[in-house]
Amino acid sequence: ITVKDRDKRIVFESGDLDPNGDVRDLHSTFVHHHAKKIGDALTKTDWKSAAGLERQKDDLKWLRDKYLFSLQSKFLTRNHRGGEREQILPINFSIDPLPYVRPDTRPGILIARPTAARKQARGIPPLGSRWAKYKIGKDQLTGKGPYTVNIKFVCQMVPVNLIKAISVVPFDYNLSAREISKRIVHGHKTSSSKQDKDRKGGRLIIWDKTLTLQQAPFETNFKPSESDIMAVPSTPFPYKDPASFGGIGGIEEGITIPPVTLPKGAGAPKGKSIIPKASGSEEDDSFE
Repeated sequence: ITVKDRDKRIVFESGDLDPNGDVRDLHSTFVHHHAKKIGDALTKTDWKSAAGLERQKDDLKWLRDKYLFSLQSKFLTRNHRGGEREQILPINFSIDPLPYVRPDTRPGILIARPTAARKQARGIPPLGSRWAKYKIGKDQLTGKGPYTVNIKFVCQMVPVNLIKAISVVPFDYNLSAREISKRIVHGHKTSSSKQDKDRKGGRLIIWDKTLTLQQAPFETNFKPSESDIMAVPSTPFPYKDPASFGGIGGIEEGITIPPVTLPKGAGAPKGKSIIPKASGSEEDDSFE
């Protein structure tokens, strides 16, 4: 959620990411240490001083997002003396280069979870609903309306804090935990640029709406139409191969995979290039 005034200045934000790519929940390393904001995260609220507004605590430090609306299920583990707590990784693993997980004394497959742990389901049940509520104090407003609200619903395969928790065991392909985290959040590198915004793929925005707040009381309905529900989403993967993805909506985003020229005697006639056939066709194993 991002609320801006007439001059495009952000007066409220929820669901934003810390420098690691985590949302501001209790598993964020920056939130855990109440780290001070630096760089762009700090300077983006410089306008408040010029406008006569007092900076909030979360303008200066990475604090927990109390308005965070998340459907991510969490692991809850039992404490030694009663009660439960959230835990990123509730299984025992050996700090060893070999990917070996120590077996439980009781088969976890019978209960579909590690012993002494459970998943706290936060999803939406079939035909159910969940409401997200937000409140902005008058001391946060600039008085320059109308205000616009941008609402995004984002899907991401795993949180970055999980990558950090399992990084004690090396990753395949000589990938660092940092690079894997960047690919999860921002996508793959498609150029020599070191800017995260120039990567392609990563977390997928599956719903994006912007509305302008009118005079109170104001109400609107975002119920999707049948065509909205059945629309083909844009691919989050950065590459496009005309032979494999031609015609899919949104595939023009990304780069084109060039044909691969094999050396002499490597399975293709001299000077010929090969392009894989369309995935899912009857000729999956052939090349041309």
